[in-house]
Amino acid sequence: MNEAKLHEFMGKVVTDMGGAWMMAMVLIGDELGLYKAMADGKAITAEALAKRSGCHPRLVREWLDANAASGYLEVADGAYRLPPEQAMALANEDSPVFVAPGQSVVASCFIDLDKVLEAFRGTGAFPWGAHHHRMFHGVEKFFARATRRISRRHGCHPLTEWSTSSRVAPRWRTSVAATVRPPS
Repeated sequence: MNEAKLHEFMGKVVTDMGGAWMMAMVLIGDELGLYKAMADGKAITAEALAKRSGCHPRLVREWLDANAASGYLEVADGAYRLPPEQAMALANEDSPVFVAPGQSVVASCFIDLDKVLEAFRGTGAFPWGAHHHRMFHGVEKFFARATRRISRRHGCHPLTEWSTSSRVAPRWRTSVAATVRPPS
């Protein structure tokens, strides 16, 4: 056994675990309006952000610390700051790089895990409409600009077709065809 390769792989696994956890922190920040409350780029204490957002101060501090440790926020003199680049991605819904609500897709993957395992062990079928509602919310928010463009061009809303269709329409088929098959 190559211990250096094992050590390198374990570092990757632990980094990926941290990344998955951080996506939950992004979703919390988006849904509670924490990033938007920091979008002005000014430094703010955990207590002030908790008061501004109506959230529990201890949990806000832990959320801020997790974001700072991951490089999403800057820390100086006991206060936290959302840099303008991060604000574009995490707080500005009109930004072309707004990705925060897309983390609902990640949440749905964990919520749907038992259904996916059942599909692997069974028929292999997992219809698009069987996903948790967070999947649809995340996809719609993440692809909002493109979805509006498709709607205007084709006179349809692809996500409505996806979630209400009894089968996945070929033109909207996902890339995870191994686990998402239309019923026969």
